[in-house]
Amino acid sequence: MSDMFHRAAQQNETATLRFLMIEEVFGEFAQQEKFANAYKAFLERVYQNEPVFSISEALSQKKLALAEAS
Repeated sequence: MSDMFHRAAQQNETATLRFLMIEEVFGEFAQQEKFANAYKAFLERVYQNEPVFSISEALSQKKLALAEAS
């Protein structure tokens, strides 16, 4: 299974959902448009060398603001 992860990770930058398409681990997340779009946006920011912590913090703040607005 580690070989499968490694191959998928190598292909992920050009085929963004390749890693997520490992159904044994992620099920059908790759087919869920909302999740797949969020995953692609996250990876795009990672590939632009934005720190993962900063991305996660921004997403948390956005989610909190949405929750407070409801």
